[in-house]
Amino acid sequence: MADNENDLIPAPPAPPVPPLTRADRFLDLIALLSLLTVVTGVFMAAGPEVFAAVTGVSGGLFATWRGRRGSE
Repeated sequence: MADNENDLIPAPPAPPVPPLTRADRFLDLIALLSLLTVVTGVFMAAGPEVFAAVTGVSGGLFATWRGRRGSE
């Protein structure tokens, strides 16, 4: 049960997110392909031992970049 009546007030709905334009999608593609190129280069230079770390960091960077751009 709620401690006070303010706990029962629903949160306001989130504002709608505008759809991505073709230019935004193309920029996302270029960014993702660039990160994949860098990951491939690092993998070839460092070997399979760092594969998981490099792909994880690259995926995180892309998700962060994509998430920040979507919130503008």
